[in-house]
Amino acid sequence: MKKRTIKTQLIFGFAALSVLIIGSISLITFFLMNTHFQTYILEKQREMLKQTEHSVMLAHNEEAKTWDTKRLEQINESIASKGQWFILLDVTGNVIFTPSEAAQKESQKEQDKLKKMNPRETEEATKIFKLRDSTDAEIATLDIHYIGPLNYTKHDLAFIRDMKTNLIVVSMSAFLFLIFIVTWMSKRLSEPLEKLNEKTKELAEGHQLETMLPESSTIEINELVLSINELSKRLGKQNELRNRLTSDIAHELRTPLTTIKAHIEAMYDGIWPITKERLKSCYEEVDRLTRLIGNIEKITELESHIENLNLRPFHLKNMLCAIRDNFEAQYEAQKISLEIISPEILLVADEDKMRQVITNLLANALKFTPPSGSNCSSG
Repeated sequence: MKKRTIKTQLIFGFAALSVLIIGSISLITFFLMNTHFQTYILEKQREMLKQTEHSVMLAHNEEAKTWDTKRLEQINESIASKGQWFILLDVTGNVIFTPSEAAQKESQKEQDKLKKMNPRETEEATKIFKLRDSTDAEIATLDIHYIGPLNYTKHDLAFIRDMKTNLIVVSMSAFLFLIFIVTWMSKRLSEPLEKLNEKTKELAEGHQLETMLPESSTIEINELVLSINELSKRLGKQNELRNRLTSDIAHELRTPLTTIKAHIEAMYDGIWPITKERLKSCYEEVDRLTRLIGNIEKITELESHIENLNLRPFHLKNMLCAIRDNFEAQYEAQKISLEIISPEILLVADEDKMRQVITNLLANALKFTPPSGSNCSSG
């Protein structure tokens, strides 16, 4: 399946829809205009024929029952430019008026011009009127020859041509305007999505967003922007927590390892005798180190602020003495005295966590206490 950008899909989709709608409207408009204009031309032609009939009737003298031949010639000359000419017969079929050969040729020329000018095939047609006087008695037969069925004048053809041109111009202008609007809309929709895509890639690579994404005027896109901004904040907090946890765990591991190393060095160099209590102290530090490593596996729980405390009763002074023994070699090497002042207290708490806290305090005290100084550990 060929993939396209949302901008391309919107432009092509709206362009096809615009062509369909504008094309349909233009075709319907042209069809209706052409149909109505043909009706108008036919109506106008009938009016012209009726007008010719009326003009011929005015050339009849009903009292004298005669026809004004000069006037009939004038009428024939006036309608020749319209491609018309007529023959007038009495009730017995005798010719009352027929145009001269020159007048017929002139009318024929006009008819040929109209045939060439009209957009569709035209031919000479005949319209017969039965003329009656005021008493409704038939007095003559009027045979009018004209160009039909549709006789467009040059003004009519110019009007149709201008209408077609204007319709094409309006359709193209509407199409271009719609394309401009669609391009503008698709740009407004695609630009935020492109920025969102870039920022989500940065988040996927583990980078925190330096700046929050700007809000969008589109509700759906704006909700997505807010979600990504919130996601960036949470990921940043989790990264900070992970870094802090890593630093804390490294510190927690370093302290028991340093203690074990100091004890073993002291026993190896013969400073301390190898006794069961010394070995037990080393064992307890190794055991605590094992538990610390086990806590690393629970880093996800720590990041979620879910941490279970192992509450149980223990003697605080005994724990302080054990910690003091672990630091004894290091404090002696720095000539720092370490004294425990604590009553017998049965404390209910997490012994490992308390041990970590006090061990960290003593490690920091050893680090920042000058040689020959003193520390006092009390509970």
